Amino acid sequence: MAPADQTTKPGFWGWLNKRFPAESLLREQLLEYYAPKNFNIWYFFGSLALVVLVIQLLSGIFLTMFYKVGETTAFDSIEFIRREIEYGWLIQYIHSTGASAFFVVVYLHMFRALLYGSYKAPRELLWIFGMLIYMALMAEAFMGYVLPWGNMSYWGAQVIVNLFSTIPVFGPGLVEWIRGDYGIADATLNRFFALHVVAVPLAIILLVTLHLVALRQVGSNNPDGKFLKGWGGPGPGYEWPQNEHGLSIDSKGNFWIGGNGKGDAQVLKFNKEGKFLLQIGHSGKSNGSNDPENFASPTKAVYYAKTNEVFVSDGYINRRIAVFDADTGQYKRHWGAYGKKPDDSVPRTRSFDGAFPDQFNLMHDVQISNDDL
Repeated sequence: MAPADQTTKPGFWGWLNKRFPAESLLREQLLEYYAPKNFNIWYFFGSLALVVLVIQLLSGIFLTMFYKVGETTAFDSIEFIRREIEYGWLIQYIHSTGASAFFVVVYLHMFRALLYGSYKAPRELLWIFGMLIYMALMAEAFMGYVLPWGNMSYWGAQVIVNLFSTIPVFGPGLVEWIRGDYGIADATLNRFFALHVVAVPLAIILLVTLHLVALRQVGSNNPDGKFLKGWGGPGPGYEWPQNEHGLSIDSKGNFWIGGNGKGDAQVLKFNKEGKFLLQIGHSGKSNGSNDPENFASPTKAVYYAKTNEVFVSDGYINRRIAVFDADTGQYKRHWGAYGKKPDDSVPRTRSFDGAFPDQFNLMHDVQISNDDL
């Protein structure tokens, strides 16, 4: 069902969808997100990393309620959480051990990406976001390690911060700026606490969001590094589209695909399993410039759920939009002219000399409003 139809539903769900795209967000990000069928256990670790992130955020919130930042109070507040707060020891160990678990899961996730080439085109940006998340996690873990203010915390901070002193010219000043003092002291603990609790978690959440958006854009890789399902190339008895230029999914879950042919182009209909169901347009054979199915390449197709029709726009020569029945493929009506020299006997509203209207420059799930009919 088209996302716009959700606004007509009664009750709270319809009210919400008029003001926020909850239905389409749920479908696109969770319910209808396409993933290869040959996933294996290596692909679990990205989701597990997100689960661990949520656990760390929740346990960290509870710890922050009782932690007291300061040279004289930090260590005692950790002991108070462990010994005096009911189940405080459990929450503290969940948070500290969860940090180690986080890196185990992330390293396995990175190993899978390297193993299956998920850093290659078109997933370079996905990999870059992942590396930025990894760097932010290292900063978060380091500053969290300092907060208990034990002996290991102090000397850990001393060693790691002094690494920046090896930078020529700027090193000594940078170290002093990071510490906020001439040595590891109360100022260092205060700024590490602020960064650990507020700044770095916000950066991680932002980067994780961008990571997921990039993933939804290019899709997940699979162990073979290939797409599991595709259309294109020569087919039995006719020319299939060789480059998909428009994809739409109808209310029955069938795929409508427009593409390039040799001279002429077609729109093809497939079911979820990739079985060919219906063809609109000719197979590289022109039946005259006024033929409503004599498409020029490339073609684009979009399904309109309300009328159960497929709107087809074609390429650089003919410039028209034709409407067909989604079940039978029968021609219904059109806008624009057919052929380079349109015949006046062919009914048309006008000939498109330039680009098509925006609503027909189709991408995956574009829908047509009532005003466009």
